[in-house]
Amino acid sequence: MIIFMRHGKMLPPYDNYESLTLFDLDSLGLRSVDPDVDSDFVWYGLKQQPAMRPLIENCDRFICSESRRTRQSCEIIMKWAGINEAVAQDSRLNEIMFLPSAWCGDYVERPLENLRQNLYQAVESENHNAEPRSSVLARLQDFFKENAQRNVFCVTHGFLMNYMKLYLSDVLGISVSSCLSADDHVPYLGIMNINVDNPRKPSPARSQDIMPRLSVTGPAVS
Repeated sequence: MIIFMRHGKMLPPYDNYESLTLFDLDSLGLRSVDPDVDSDFVWYGLKQQPAMRPLIENCDRFICSESRRTRQSCEIIMKWAGINEAVAQDSRLNEIMFLPSAWCGDYVERPLENLRQNLYQAVESENHNAEPRSSVLARLQDFFKENAQRNVFCVTHGFLMNYMKLYLSDVLGISVSSCLSADDHVPYLGIMNINVDNPRKPSPARSQDIMPRLSVTGPAVS
């Protein structure tokens, strides 16, 4: 079982994407800034989701991306669950890299709205202004194969989790529509729970991809 969780809410001004300038969004998308997490909000979110504790307690490996916010979130979550284990940082869980200003279109008064509409196109296009699909899937495939027989808790990023959901549905034909729904009370720290079984052939629509057979349960984050 592999549990994915999005990092906690970041400190201002990065706690509200709607208020960020294109420069700020580019800095996040290219990983040139690495904001701290709002630890108080993470603790608050955990108190609202007590059902998460047994899931986390059953894990034997704890991994986060290379960002500060995922490491800080993971450490707080483990402390909350009473787990004293080392946290491993893994580049395969890094957020998908992209240049937001290149995908906002001509109308930039509401850049975030346009960006959200174009993100998946950016990755699928294999354009130099976004990490290509082949790169994203290669690192996810490698990560799943390595951890298929373990109980792993991962703290990663929202776009990567959403893209993973899209891949599971499109390529493997698994219904995951409920997995990335936002929680009205705690809009961060959602869970995507993946059980890795034996590999199978992917659908003809993506015959060039090879990935383990996956089943997904539980709510997650937007």
